[in-house]
Amino acid sequence: ESNFSVIYGARIPFLIREHYRPPPAPTHMRGIFAKSVSIPGGIPGGSLLQLPSAIVDVAMTAGGEAESLIIYSCLAGLKVLKIATRSRDAPDTAVEQLVQRAISRGVDLEYGSMTRVRHSDCPAWAPSTIGVESVMV
Repeated sequence: ESNFSVIYGARIPFLIREHYRPPPAPTHMRGIFAKSVSIPGGIPGGSLLQLPSAIVDVAMTAGGEAESLIIYSCLAGLKVLKIATRSRDAPDTAVEQLVQRAISRGVDLEYGSMTRVRHSDCPAWAPSTIGVESVMV
């Protein structure tokens, strides 16, 4: 699970909880998960879309904590590359290296088609669960 903080419209924040579960056997493949979400306020529907998602890469610190994480999700033309780091605003060069790592591992994307969402652009009061997210559009 991961928490994804969202701020829309009139700068009203809410939290979407992402769930990553192995698909049922016999289709389960190592590293592939079905992503669904819990929508705030108990609004139904978040589990209706099961987005196939792959853990592409995890870089660990010397202390055994995840320093960065790459998740690729795709379904019927929708492609999302999620890059999470511990840094609130990872340098462009670090993000580019992570994108290149995803491409070298077979992720089908074009670098120029991505939009980077910078956590540092969020207000200071916004929850800090993910450092950087880059989204394919």
